Amino acid sequence: MEERCMMCPNQCLKSELKCGRGKHYFSNENKQKRSLEQEKDLTGLLIKTSQILNHKSQMKKQREEILDLLYQNEDISPKQLCDLLNMDSKTLENYLFHFQKDNLIKNDYSLSLKGKEIVENRKTNDDDLFDMLNQEEKEKLTKILEKVLDFWYEQHIKFHHQK
Repeated sequence: MEERCMMCPNQCLKSELKCGRGKHYFSNENKQKRSLEQEKDLTGLLIKTSQILNHKSQMKKQREEILDLLYQNEDISPKQLCDLLNMDSKTLENYLFHFQKDNLIKNDYSLSLKGKEIVENRKTNDDDLFDMLNQEEKEKLTKILEKVLDFWYEQHIKFHHQK
């Protein structure tokens, strides 16, 4: 399966990049791979993971907000969507184009049956963003991250109480 670009809502295939962000990302891909190899330390990996998760979860949130509004308001116009979401028309057009391409909306911008099913059976962020991990791996990762965060939190509290 060919890699997809995650730099914009289009999520183009690597071989069919359309936006400058995707082209820039993949032109720097080898540099990023070298950087990752050089920075195999935990801090570097956590920072890179955090950046990607933040980006993906923001895109997911915008996508869900648009689909929710279409679900709740069958006769809503793109202009009204832009106003409600405080989103520029070009960004919304991009989402709507991909929703149509994926058969989530009809030509009149109302949700298709598939679109309604997606809204009604929405995946959680954990399901969506960590679907490459099996349940055991998710549980291990959760325990490790909780341990790290608990320790950092304790250190932070101790530091600020000493002042």
